[in-house]
Amino acid sequence: MMHQNFTYKNSIATVIIAAIAWFAVIMQFLISVPEYMQKGETLAGSIVHLASYFTILTNILVAVSLTSVLLFPETFIGRFFSKISSATAIAVYITIVALVYNLVLRPFWSAKGAFKTNDELLHVVVPALYLLNWLFFLPKKGLVWKQLPNWLIFPLCYLFYVIIRGALTGFYPYFFVDVKRFGYAAVALNAFVLLIVFAVFCAMFISIGRKMISKKPVS
Repeated sequence: MMHQNFTYKNSIATVIIAAIAWFAVIMQFLISVPEYMQKGETLAGSIVHLASYFTILTNILVAVSLTSVLLFPETFIGRFFSKISSATAIAVYITIVALVYNLVLRPFWSAKGAFKTNDELLHVVVPALYLLNWLFFLPKKGLVWKQLPNWLIFPLCYLFYVIIRGALTGFYPYFFVDVKRFGYAAVALNAFVLLIVFAVFCAMFISIGRKMISKKPVS
């Protein structure tokens, strides 16, 4: 366990990914919030609006988790994010962020300038680097199947949040949860399918991690 924590906390990759994630998240707020405010939203409303995107929340989670294990390893949050179970759950979330954007949403979004650059950081660079870090730098010992249900809590809470907030404000961050367009029955089905996708990816990451342990040569 000590070796696992040391490897995770002192990896140069961890520092690089944390820095890029923080830069991308902060930049997104700096360029998006003024635009929302020009359209009549308040500062607080603009911040909440942007933070309602799963992409933003997950990139914040990446940044906070890596910063915690780097700077606050002995605190509760530092120990929590130092666990391979926490890191693997985040790897699942950020991988799905990349896949959904690049396979589903990219054709509908033609960003330019700083927005385009930041989109690539949030949806391609950070996910790719975090996934590579998980694959090659993090010890996989400790991954067990019973952790899978807990990893679904974050996306499930997010889905409830966007649907409830959408009912109150009329804003839905993604078309597949847009109740105004599809109705509650269709959105509920979409949400169920999304949770199945999350569960499949959770199972896949656990399986990969456990196979990597079994193939590791005994020293």
